[in-house]
Amino acid sequence: MADDNFLNDIAQHDQTLLMSAASVDDVIEDAKVSNYESSVRSFTEWFFTILPAERRQAYGNILTKTDKDHGYFIINNKDEFIESLEKTKNCCFYDYCLWKRRTHYIKKKALGIGHFSHLSAALSNKLASQPDVKTVSEIGKVVRAKFLKGLRNQAGMFKKVSGIEGNAKSVLPWEVYLVIATVFMETSVIFWLMFLLQFNLMCRSVDMTEIEIANFSWSYDMLTVEFTHKKTDGGREKLKTVHLASNPGNPIVCVITALAVYLASYSIDGSKLFEGGSIRQGYAAALDKVLDDPRVIEALKKAGVKRDSVATQ
Repeated sequence: MADDNFLNDIAQHDQTLLMSAASVDDVIEDAKVSNYESSVRSFTEWFFTILPAERRQAYGNILTKTDKDHGYFIINNKDEFIESLEKTKNCCFYDYCLWKRRTHYIKKKALGIGHFSHLSAALSNKLASQPDVKTVSEIGKVVRAKFLKGLRNQAGMFKKVSGIEGNAKSVLPWEVYLVIATVFMETSVIFWLMFLLQFNLMCRSVDMTEIEIANFSWSYDMLTVEFTHKKTDGGREKLKTVHLASNPGNPIVCVITALAVYLASYSIDGSKLFEGGSIRQGYAAALDKVLDDPRVIEALKKAGVKRDSVATQ
């Protein structure tokens, strides 16, 4: 279990890591890119390329590198990985977060909390993948939550010192995301799918309403969607392909399952995935209602997240 000196342990571990890990001035990715896939890609680059060989060997044979279509890496020993989350020592997830914060986000005067939360969610998905389905232990969840909360607290102090304006909404902690997804699944298939897509694509509802059926395809065992974000000036960014992995170990947060249920439940006449001029308003109203659900209120309270910090765009 994490003790009261957990944040002090993080600081000490951070110093040890920086003494042993590579010292680099360049960065892996642009600071403004902080979605689910980029967090996995960045972690993979750090573990298999940037880390010195002797430091990587200290983790044991815990990860195997794959290609982009297969999720960049797989966890070889899930029980050992879960144990490392519990003990914090020699844990590649915690070590990466500390390294990334120091070498990338602080230099860019950015917080990076969304990036770390996305990676945490990705690791939970990989642990829950077939055939050896595993979930993080209760101890591991507590320690991981405290670690991420510590990063958020330190990011808040860094923001004040650096004068960073933080208008963006916080990325949902995994436990809160799971509860909200559960409530949506029980109440509305359409809004359940919209919520999962919004989380996986890191987009606003206005972006989701532009997705067409023809934008979806398959790449090996992953669903792909051609997607673009709307810019603040009204234009759109260059179209990009996003890979979406299935999550058979936890279908509540499996976007592929939600899409399949949606397509099986509704007859879509047009080219758009979501039809109707008021779909965005309906989704916003549904999310407000979900946030008032007692289960969601309790999850937000446990995670230390305020209701108004959940993005409702």
